[in-house]
Amino acid sequence: MAEVVNIVLNIDSVSDGGVTSTGVHSVSLSIICPVDSAFAVGDYTLTFEGGGIAAAGNAPVWGDGTVVTLSAGANETGRVFTVGCYPSFGFGQPDTDYGITLLCGLAILNGEINGTATGVACSAAGGISLQSTTVNGAFDPTDDSVITLIFAEDVGGVSCGAEGLTSYTLTKN
Repeated sequence: MAEVVNIVLNIDSVSDGGVTSTGVHSVSLSIICPVDSAFAVGDYTLTFEGGGIAAAGNAPVWGDGTVVTLSAGANETGRVFTVGCYPSFGFGQPDTDYGITLLCGLAILNGEINGTATGVACSAAGGISLQSTTVNGAFDPTDDSVITLIFAEDVGGVSCGAEGLTSYTLTKN
């Protein structure tokens, strides 16, 4: 995933005597900060920093102190991990796969991937989903020891009636 920047060019003359147009010319540029394939891979401990959804008693969706293994994703800025959701409920749900994009110091949760789901719902309207939001987590591009993730829990309140903003710190073991 890349950050896309749109640039609008208004060209009113050309040096070689060519024909110009008063139309607006737009160019989209993608900004990608390369991430080494060995960066942000391995075991990380998840620390629940806060948030959650009221319908779940603000329980930590991924637990607190849970160890996950980050591995390289489908592209150079992607990382993936697998974790059980709402472990404090004792439901025994199957694990869920998540994707993260590391983009120039931003850590963005891409939500559930590989056809997996949290397997937890408050209603027949759909399951609780975790996705990115307008507020992103962060990481230091020179040090992969700590990554923060901030994401929407129960996106749009589809399942439990109210979306929550959840925050985790991932600390490399």
